Amino acid sequence: MRLSRLLVYLCILLAVLVYIFLVELRYKGVEAERKDKMSRLLQLDKDSITEIEIVGTKDPAIQIRKIDPDSWRVASPVDTKADTRAVQGLISAATSAQPEKIVLEKDVDWALYGLDKPQLSLSLTAGANAAQISFGASNPSKSSYYSRVHGDPRLFLVADTLEKSLNKTLFAIRDKSVVKFPAEEVTGIEILSEVQQTNLQQTEGKWRITYPVDARAKQSTIKSFLANLGELKATEIIDSPLTENDDSFGFDKSSNRIVLKGKDFSKTLILGAIKEKSQKPGSSGNSVYLCVSGQTSVYVVKDTFLQANKMDAESLTDKSVAGFEPIDVEKIEIEFMNRKWLMSRSEDNKWKMEAPEKIGKLDDWMVSGLLWSLRDLNFKSEITPVPENLSDYNLQDPQLKILLHQKKSENPYIIRMGWSPALEDPSEKVDSEKDSSQPGEPSGNKKTDRKGVPITPQIVYAIAEPHIGKPAIFVIDGGFIGRLRVDLDQLERKR
Repeated sequence: MRLSRLLVYLCILLAVLVYIFLVELRYKGVEAERKDKMSRLLQLDKDSITEIEIVGTKDPAIQIRKIDPDSWRVASPVDTKADTRAVQGLISAATSAQPEKIVLEKDVDWALYGLDKPQLSLSLTAGANAAQISFGASNPSKSSYYSRVHGDPRLFLVADTLEKSLNKTLFAIRDKSVVKFPAEEVTGIEILSEVQQTNLQQTEGKWRITYPVDARAKQSTIKSFLANLGELKATEIIDSPLTENDDSFGFDKSSNRIVLKGKDFSKTLILGAIKEKSQKPGSSGNSVYLCVSGQTSVYVVKDTFLQANKMDAESLTDKSVAGFEPIDVEKIEIEFMNRKWLMSRSEDNKWKMEAPEKIGKLDDWMVSGLLWSLRDLNFKSEITPVPENLSDYNLQDPQLKILLHQKKSENPYIIRMGWSPALEDPSEKVDSEKDSSQPGEPSGNKKTDRKGVPITPQIVYAIAEPHIGKPAIFVIDGGFIGRLRVDLDQLERKR
């Protein structure tokens, strides 16, 4: 009997909770939302708005139209693409605006509050519905504006922040992008200045410098350059430039230009005269004129773009010896000084050593550091074409051989390095009888092997296979050899 009563009480409690949730709370939520909507100045659904007009007392009226769900276009006073984010911000501010107070309910003398000739009017159209809000004079404290909504007899007082968020200029509302192009389709780049020229060509997805030198280019730098160029914004746009015979912008005399070439397009950007010099001492952030082929407008941009994106041959040359990604390496084999090191990555992504001794767990950061030091190794010069006889560079039977086994690759990435003690400065040699340091440890400022021969040669020759670009023998700084020996010794000591 008691159990049945308990069940009855539980059912009653459950029914009350359901009622509170479904009726009271939901009703209150709907009612609060309705009251919030009714308190807004404009009763329009922001997602349904398709046309906007901004009318001020100084500049021509600005008309904006929705092209598709994700883009807008300025129709007047110029025909150009609009800044979608700026337009969405404008609509959001207008449709969510609420008055600070209602000054008068009816019988308003609009001229008394500057609303017979408003300083700003914003009209929004959503299908068959339309709304207009106007701003007149400011209140005595200059913190608010008197406002009216077309068709509403009431006089409102609104915050000055609302007026600022809706009072947009043509420049603020338009797309300020200087040039649009499909970066993935660019196959050629020419960068010219008064002192130098750099040409780049893309073949099979790889960029190469073709002038003034023939060399591999830094892929990431060029991709970053194209991305930054596509995001370049103007600080001012001149829609009605001067006549062709007037070179006030300095384009005719300019040697500074960027040419982008693709299969079906070509874009030329010309940097002209300085419009405004930076006021900061030592700063290079001058404002300069820029024009783009096929576009009638003249843009004003900061010249810091080219300062930040150095595109000369020296800066663009890829001097990497190796072309692999450390994260893809699963096994490392190193043959060095008549010894062999073998390290592999376990299933739980941890490194272990299998030779010259077994160590179940290595410091991952040390192995990663070794791989990255190899990945970041740059050459000082190249020897091309590769001679048939490699014995002159000790590469036929190299002193150092590194094999990197990578994911999804059947063959390892191989790096061979050789050097000749005969090429070293005799002062680099240290008598082994006077050297009490351990192998791989520094003796004074020198590193030597057990025979007193320096293990940090001045010049090292390297070959990497498969080649990143054209086959070459790389000349590198011998300091890498000494650092590698120390790294290997540390790996063995860390348990």
